[in-house]
Amino acid sequence: MIRQCIDARRAQARLNRGFVGFARHPAAIPGTARRFCRIWPNVTTKVLIVEDDLLNRMFYEAVFQQRGYDMMAVDDGARVLDAVDSFAPDFITMDIHLPHVSGRKLIRKIKRNPATQHIPILAITAYAGQRDEEEIRRAGAKGYLAKPLSIEQLLEEVDALLSVAGPAANHQAIA
Repeated sequence: MIRQCIDARRAQARLNRGFVGFARHPAAIPGTARRFCRIWPNVTTKVLIVEDDLLNRMFYEAVFQQRGYDMMAVDDGARVLDAVDSFAPDFITMDIHLPHVSGRKLIRKIKRNPATQHIPILAITAYAGQRDEEEIRRAGAKGYLAKPLSIEQLLEEVDALLSVAGPAANHQAIA
């Protein structure tokens, strides 16, 4: 059962990265394995929170914890790419102004890498000019929010990006 659940998650991850030949629907998993997947700890959406401000980071963690997301937080731009490789997130929230490396540069690097280009990125910044948003979206961010933001704004944007990303990045566990 455990093996089937893991194999189904790997197949779904490959589908999201453009591979073919794997079943997309949870019904393709035998019933007992599908039930076990609901309690398997890695079935939830994995979110990488990139934010250098402690209060903002705590806010995002509290919101995502309520959703049951698996989270990793990074407060320094120099450690983001390693975190993306080791944590393999389904979704990234990215502050733009970070120590050592700009969020824009990190977004470009993540989107240029074939292994990570499928990951939706929500850029969150205190600098909310029209030109800033255009540049950030050009870098590869799928979503954009200006600080300060509300819980509702954050969750609406996250839900929209996860629904576009596909079933493996959905916050609901496999049925």
